[in-house]
Amino acid sequence: MVKTPQQLWNLGRVADPVLLKKHNLPFVGPSAIYLDEASEKAAKEAGNELRALTVPEIRAMVAEYAASAKRSIDEAGFDMIEIHAANMYLPDQFLQETSNTRTDEYGGSLENRARFILETIDACIAAVGADRVAIRLSPYSEFQGSLGANAEINPIVTWGYLLSELERRAKQGDRLAYISIVEPRVSGNDENPDSGVVDFHWPDHIWKGILLRSGGYLSKDAIARLPDIVNANNHTLIGAGRYFSSNPDLVNRVRNTLELTQYERSTFYTVGNAGYLDFREFGKPLDHSKDQLVPKPLA
Repeated sequence: MVKTPQQLWNLGRVADPVLLKKHNLPFVGPSAIYLDEASEKAAKEAGNELRALTVPEIRAMVAEYAASAKRSIDEAGFDMIEIHAANMYLPDQFLQETSNTRTDEYGGSLENRARFILETIDACIAAVGADRVAIRLSPYSEFQGSLGANAEINPIVTWGYLLSELERRAKQGDRLAYISIVEPRVSGNDENPDSGVVDFHWPDHIWKGILLRSGGYLSKDAIARLPDIVNANNHTLIGAGRYFSSNPDLVNRVRNTLELTQYERSTFYTVGNAGYLDFREFGKPLDHSKDQLVPKPLA
């Protein structure tokens, strides 16, 4: 049976302060450290400057994650939730020193910087059960202000601690559904040319549950290694996103070593059908029956 997760996403300091202002929402993050000058300029012009979350607001946000998890499963019908703690969105902003200079219980030491993520995990587990909770991480990403391997504290230390805490919970009976982890070869929207120097086997030595590895596995120079990677242990899965947009029959193509159609990144975040409904299954003619479909919101 295919399990469908709902990803819970909070932008924190990388949100649009203008859009937040329009909806009467504050522009907040772990600390008042802007992503860049453009974000600072937009925030000041909108009269919605970035500020650090208060401790009561942090605790309320943890509770909001748990409530969202419960609604996702009980009302929206998803099988599980995935906390997006990668690519310098809010949970990742708490974890990393470049975006978190707090001096209270949510900043400073590694244990304190990881507190928001772990409290969120614990709250979601209490709300829906560990087997319906997952998390996405990106230790080597250099996206939206993250330094990856260039961080003052090596990613093995930071994310090794986080994985150890999740494994400790698992041994106490609360093993997460899976941990999704981004490979070093991918950094946000870009490929990382220096990824070859990173030995990324270390998560397997810490986390013993399902590890969903994603990022660059379907490129021409990597796809041949898929069987060896998946069969190396009993807990590795491979995640794919970009090639699903251009290959509706992706599973069949990978299984039968058929050529993949290159995706079109320029259409990833546009409104309309272009880039999604105009690709076809391998060896089949293009089906124009859906050309005039207009996307409608689910809610």
